[in-house]
Amino acid sequence: MICQKCGKQINDDYKMCPYCGTPVHRAVNTGQFQQNQQNNGYNFRNPQMPQSGSYNYGNRIQYTNHTKKNNTIGILALIFGIVGLLLSCIFIGIVPAIAGIVLGIVGISKNNGKGMCVAGLICGIIGILVFAIMLFGDDSTDSGNISSTQPKPEVTTEVQAESEEDEIDESEPKEKPDKVDNESESEKEEKSTEKSEKQIRKEFIDSCQEFDYKKIARNPDDYVGQNFKVTVQISSISTGGWLTDGYMKAFTDDGSGYYFDNMIYIFDDQDENSSYYVNVLEDDVITVYGTFEGMVESQNALNGEKSDDIALHMKYAELISE
Repeated sequence: MICQKCGKQINDDYKMCPYCGTPVHRAVNTGQFQQNQQNNGYNFRNPQMPQSGSYNYGNRIQYTNHTKKNNTIGILALIFGIVGLLLSCIFIGIVPAIAGIVLGIVGISKNNGKGMCVAGLICGIIGILVFAIMLFGDDSTDSGNISSTQPKPEVTTEVQAESEEDEIDESEPKEKPDKVDNESESEKEEKSTEKSEKQIRKEFIDSCQEFDYKKIARNPDDYVGQNFKVTVQISSISTGGWLTDGYMKAFTDDGSGYYFDNMIYIFDDQDENSSYYVNVLEDDVITVYGTFEGMVESQNALNGEKSDDIALHMKYAELISE
């Protein structure tokens, strides 16, 4: 007969197994016992360990599943999300960011690498937000909500001041030319250059006509290439990026001394090396002397609305108040 515990062959007359000391139960049929133990996953070589791949709990056999969990979608979502976040400063970065979001949603729904899917989804969303802020950050404010409490100052323009100085000079006696003769050639050349720059500026300002927003907006093609002057207050300044030029968003006076009437875009074309250059800052009230070169299309980042707005390319600026 066979021992029920160690499975070794022993004499039928033994009452106890000489190998493991287990009492012998003769009521059990040896052949049937061996068959039952094999069916239940019994390991006769090592009776204390079940056969590989199954565990016997009473009469039930449970098999363990050693199949490795598939995390392919989670890994791809995490990779695309991180790449989209790192490249969010350029236009091409939006593609992997969107791919990371889509794969993250699919992976979460299928429970495929759920943790990595969530990380990829978050990185993709952050990448798109960073790109949107860089591209539309300056257009996120609604033009109807921007106002200024600073009244329009009444000052004499530089052109008027120059004309008054010319009138005063005509009434005063002219100085003797002896001083001029004693000046060096470099000083004469410097004064000649300054006078030439001043003359060019004066001619451009004289060519500027009064700005009429509705007239230009109604028939913009009729005014392309013409020079205009308008007093505005600067609301915001954008330095521009790889795909866009820098510009200033400004508002005209509504007639009550407050600047929240019509919004126009100002492109700064001043010569930084000129003695008449004005470094314009936000909230400055300036008189713009510039050229109308057509309408520009803008989009509000909050509601997505698009509009055509008037833009002036500023050649000269006169600071009215800070």
